[in-house]
Amino acid sequence: MSTPAWDQSKFDETLSRYLQETSKSMPEAINQKAYFIARKALWFTKKVERSQIRGELGRNVTIRRTTDTGRVVRRRGLELAASRANEKISLAKMILAKRYRKSGDWPKDSTEWEKRIRALIGVRERSTSFLKSGWLQAIRFLAGFVTSKSGAPTDSSAVNYGSNKGSAIAATEANGSIATIVNAAIARHDKKNSLQKYGAKALDLAFYDETQSMIEYLDQKMAKGTLKANAGLS
Repeated sequence: MSTPAWDQSKFDETLSRYLQETSKSMPEAINQKAYFIARKALWFTKKVERSQIRGELGRNVTIRRTTDTGRVVRRRGLELAASRANEKISLAKMILAKRYRKSGDWPKDSTEWEKRIRALIGVRERSTSFLKSGWLQAIRFLAGFVTSKSGAPTDSSAVNYGSNKGSAIAATEANGSIATIVNAAIARHDKKNSLQKYGAKALDLAFYDETQSMIEYLDQKMAKGTLKANAGLS
């Protein structure tokens, strides 16, 4: 595996023992572990729920209004959430206002404000699985090198918008049986280092979970070996 910024020593130690017991070749075993780790990293990567975004910014609603003639009409409207700093202004409008102070591209009227707020909420909702999407390309690529995929967690919440946000290199005898997984889902305006904060944590959990899986496999194999040895003595 590639050298990470987290402690991978326990995984490496267990992998070394696993490679001595598995019938797979070293590249086959490494690629399978890399595939499972990418799948688990996708599973463990934090996803901001749309309900949270709508609670913080606002949501589209259907507004019913009765006309002077008594007819009920429906139209799309916005139900905005107030900011904590100023209850008289919505958080969505404050976010946009901060952006426009720098660009100077202020909305012309209330209709334009509403249009841009809708767009902001839409972008935030689509970005809920942005970090998760960074694992997709590695998973799809490594899947071609893995014969057995049973047991890997599934997560359909990640959607890849635009270009691929990650990559992978499969282990081969030529490259020393080293597999590489890359998550490059970094937003242009991300000032909070979300990939390192959430992506690295997810990858750490994925390595830990796969280490435990190998330990369980080795324990079961040892137990079978002990039963077989005891049967031969009886």
